[in-house]
Amino acid sequence: MARSGTAVAKLLAEKGYRVLASDAAATEETKKAEEALKRFGVEVCIGNHPLDRFRESVFAVISPGIPEGAPPVKALERDGIPIYSEIEVGSWYATAPIVAITGTNGKSTTVEMLGLLARGAGLPCRVCGNVGTPLSAVCQEVGPDGWLIVEVSSFQLAHIRSFRPRIAAILNITPDHMDRYRDYGDYIEDKKRILMNMRGDDILVYNADDPEVRQLAETHRSARFPFSLAEREEGIFPSGNSVKRRWRGREEILFDRGDLSIIGVHNLQNAMAAAAMARLMGAHAAVIARAMRDFSGLEHRMERSGTIRGIEFINDSKATNPGSVRVALESFAGRVILIVGGKEKGLDYSSLAGEVSRRVKYLIGMGECGRRVTEEIGAEIPTKVVPGMREAVQAALRAAEAGDIVLLSPGTSSYDQYANFEERGKHFKAEVVRLAESES
Repeated sequence: MARSGTAVAKLLAEKGYRVLASDAAATEETKKAEEALKRFGVEVCIGNHPLDRFRESVFAVISPGIPEGAPPVKALERDGIPIYSEIEVGSWYATAPIVAITGTNGKSTTVEMLGLLARGAGLPCRVCGNVGTPLSAVCQEVGPDGWLIVEVSSFQLAHIRSFRPRIAAILNITPDHMDRYRDYGDYIEDKKRILMNMRGDDILVYNADDPEVRQLAETHRSARFPFSLAEREEGIFPSGNSVKRRWRGREEILFDRGDLSIIGVHNLQNAMAAAAMARLMGAHAAVIARAMRDFSGLEHRMERSGTIRGIEFINDSKATNPGSVRVALESFAGRVILIVGGKEKGLDYSSLAGEVSRRVKYLIGMGECGRRVTEEIGAEIPTKVVPGMREAVQAALRAAEAGDIVLLSPGTSSYDQYANFEERGKHFKAEVVRLAESES
C-alpha cells in the first residue's frame, strides 16, 4: 500500500467498489495508509495477505513491486481473478488523453521535461505515473482539452488490459530487472505492451538509434515519429547547433543544443523525445525553445554535486543498470573516477569493459555486487573495493586530480544498503559536502 496502492484503493472506493487493501509489511507507512483508507470505507489488512478472501474479488490491482511468482499472484491466478496494474485502473477514469513514456533509462527526465514544455505552452496537464504521483490520484483532474503525461515501467505495463496512450514514447531498451524476468525477451515483451491498444490515429515517438526500439516500431500500426542523432527524412534530429523537426513536408528548428543545461548525449535524446511529443500536443516551436532553457534536470540524474580542488562530483544514483552507466560515461571524454555497485540484480556488466577502459582512470566498487562488477569491467585499470559510500567518496578524492570527474553511477539498485536510489544519492552528496568542509 505505497502511494499507488493507496491512490487506486481510494479511487475504486469513490466509484462504489467494496475494496480490500492488503500489505504484507507492517510499517509506519502502511499504518498511515491504513488510517487514510479507512476514512474512505476501505477494509485494510496489514502484516499478511488474506489469500482466502481474494477469491471473493471481481478483480485485483497489484503493486509493481510484487513479483509474478509471489503467493498472492499465484492465488489470484489459481482462482481466475483478473489482475490489473494501477495505471490500467487509472486509465478507466481518465478524462484527458494519455501521453505514456517508457524505456529502460531516461523516463523521469523526459516526463518532467515534457510537463514543463506543456505548461509553458499553456496546455492543461498532470505529470504522473512511475515518476511519483499515481495516475489514479489525478486521472480526473484534467479535462479533454488537456493531457495526462504518464511515466510507465515494465512492471506496470505487465498488467494492462485497455490502457491506451494517444501518444506513446519508447526511449530505449537495454537489459534490466533480470532478477525479476526469466530472460531479456520477457522484459522486452512487457515494454512492448505500451503499444497494444494504440490505433491508427495514435502516434508512437521512438528512438530510431536503438535497435530493439526500432524493431518494435517497424511492426507497429500507428503513426510513427522517430528521433535520432542522425539526420532523417522525417523525425527530429540535431543539425549543427540546432535540433530540427521534419514532419509531413514541413521543417522547423525546435531548439538549440546550447539551450540544454543537462549533461550528456542521452539527455539530448531525452530532450528530442520531449520536444517531439510537445509539438504533437500542440506546443509551438518558440515555446519549446524557451522552456528548454528553464529545465535544470532532476536530482540524482547526472546532477552536479560539488567541486573540490578542481575535481567535479556528479551524482547519477538513478543509474540502476549497465545501460545507464554507459550513457553516463559517454558524457565525458575521459578522466573519470567511477563508483559502481549496490544490490546484486544478476545483470551482465561485461559490455561496459571497453567504455570503462577508454574513459575511466580509476574504478571503485561498493556494496553487495561491487567486487563482482569491478572484476568484470576493470581488468585494464586500477580498482578498489570498499564497504560503502563514505569510503568510496574518500577513495575517489584520493585518486583524483584537478580536472577529473568523480561519477557515482552505480549500475544497480540501492536496496542492499539504502531504502531507495534517492537516499543513496543524498548520502553521496553529503559525503562530498563533508569532504569539502574538511578541506576549507
